[in-house]
Formats: sequence, C-alpha cells, structure tokens
Amino acid sequence: ECNFDEGLCDLKQELDDDVDWTRLDAGTPSKYTGPTAGQGGSGWFLYLEATDRAIADTARLSNSNTFTFKSTLCIDFFYHMYGKHMGTLKVILLDRTSQEHVVWQRTGNQGITWLHQLITYSTCYLFVKIVWEVTRGNGYRSDFALDTISVTDGPCQDDSSRVTVNPPEGKVLTVNQEPIINMHSEELEALQNQ
Repeated sequence: ECNFDEGLCDLKQELDDDVDWTRLDAGTPSKYTGPTAGQGGSGWFLYLEATDRAIADTARLSNSNTFTFKSTLCIDFFYHMYGKHMGTLKVILLDRTSQEHVVWQRTGNQGITWLHQLITYSTCYLFVKIVWEVTRGNGYRSDFALDTISVTDGPCQDDSSRVTVNPPEGKVLTVNQEPIINMHSEELEALQNQ
C-alpha cells in the first residue's frame, strides 16, 4: 500500500506523458477544484494541477516493478475528481507487448469528496504494468488526485465501490458485462499458452 506519506513507494512517473504528478499535504492552490487534504483528512496525496496546462494534457503513474499474473488481482485506490472542467481518469493494464487495456475509467465532476475504488481483475492474460492516467479537461478546475493505492493478489473484499472485470471465453473483455476490448483470437491463444 502506498499513501504517499514517504514518497512514491514502488510507483513512478511515466516519461511519455505531458506533466508529472505532484505530492501535496494540503489543499490544492486553485479554488473549486481538488481536495483540501489526503483521503483520511490529513497526510500526503498525489495530484495534477490543471492551471496553466493545455486541454488534454496527460499525467501517468505506474508500478515500477513488472509482474505477471494469471488469476485474480485487486486494484484498490482513492481518487478525487472535483471541478466543473474535469477530464478523465483511467486505469490501464499493459500486456507484455505493451498493448494497453483500459479496465476502468471516470469522466467529469465526481463531487467534492474522496471516492474509493476497488477493481477485481480476473484474467488469463499476462500483464506487466498498471497505469493510472489522467487527462486534463477544458479548464483550470480540473485538478485530479490519487491516494492510498494498493495492488494485491486475490479478489477485492466486498464493497459497494467494487467493479469486477471478467476475462472472455471468446474474444471480448467485459466490465460488468459491457464489452470494452476486442481481442484477436491468435493473441488470446498465444497468451493462454504461455
């Protein structure tokens, strides 16, 4: 688990984005956007300052240690998306060929409070990286924040914020029965035979 009180833990800033995340232990400088403290009411968190940034600028945070899994993974984090110009937050898994698979996303103003998200990901694929990516909206009231991130083996514990992502038996990856990724059968077969 990383709450950012001691730095980025085993997470890192991605190099192929437009702006870096910033650690902060107080309210963000712009009014009417961003949190006033960490998700527990105090402590450090990461945020993207939208002021003086271009529309659609991105910031990406990822795990620094690569990994593989073939069964179930729990991605657990808090996020804050308050402001009338909010853009999009995505959780992306990269496979060993660096193909990106978006497994969760939110767009627009989500309210003034921190929100808790659990993603149970069941897969037959081999993944090497998890990325949290934010895309700035169309104005300065678009400060994103992340806090208390953890990735563990096994399913997430029951919670109203849980999203279960199930792998396909055929070619389509689904989130709560909604198709989000079309896979080529050859790629699927190759990954399953690893």
